[in-house]
Amino acid sequence: LLNMDNSDLVLPCISSAMLSSSTTNESLYEAIRGILFQLLQENISRPKVYQCFGACVSISPRNVMNDIPQFIQIMVSDLTNNLDIESLRVIACSIVMLVRHFPLSIQQYSNDFYSFFWEFITNTKSEPDEEERYTDNARGEVLKCLSSLFAAYPTQFEERDR
Repeated sequence: LLNMDNSDLVLPCISSAMLSSSTTNESLYEAIRGILFQLLQENISRPKVYQCFGACVSISPRNVMNDIPQFIQIMVSDLTNNLDIESLRVIACSIVMLVRHFPLSIQQYSNDFYSFFWEFITNTKSEPDEEERYTDNARGEVLKCLSSLFAAYPTQFEERDR
């Protein structure tokens, strides 16, 4: 069902189904794990891969937890290499899900995300153009992510950026 050619169409459906599920099923993530990494390696549908990975957190927590270091490394790399606004927005959403479900596992990466997202919020000016809506959506998700990081690790960011 999911392959390199149809990932743009299928990944949002999978993400939606995972977010709608009220039960856990570790085998579902295991079934798509390989193609998610393959899509990342081929630089195909990255925002949708991040969105799907974040959605998998609630349905397949044990298996997702095992892949957190690899996904975080790729996300941080994307954040530092001028990614597009949609990828930024989706990474912020995924980090919120990860922090909510795995606060201890994400804590070691929180400074990287904090630094990048704080920089984005403080240096992004909303110019009235076609991209403004996308920038505003990304800014909103980044603010949610920063809030999530502050809530999960209140003492970690006390003295920063005062």
